[in-house]
Amino acid sequence: MIDGNGNRFVDELGRRDYVSDKMFNNKGPFRLILNSKASTEIEWHCKHYVGRGIMKRYANSYDFAKDIGIKSEVLKLTYDDYNLAA
Repeated sequence: MIDGNGNRFVDELGRRDYVSDKMFNNKGPFRLILNSKASTEIEWHCKHYVGRGIMKRYANSYDFAKDIGIKSEVLKLTYDDYNLAA
């Protein structure tokens, strides 16, 4: 999950109350980013949410960063930090 600035601010796998508390204390809008492996794992849900306009698919991170109004370099640093932690 990233905040409105494109930074990861919470372990999205944490308990719901923990994640909610972090959301209340950070700048939205908040976005959950799924890679292709994760989206394939929950493919039906992704198709459902995309169809309802709740979720979007992007060809690449550059297009995503442009759409949400942040620099692609910020998103790359966020990905790098996440991958280091993972």
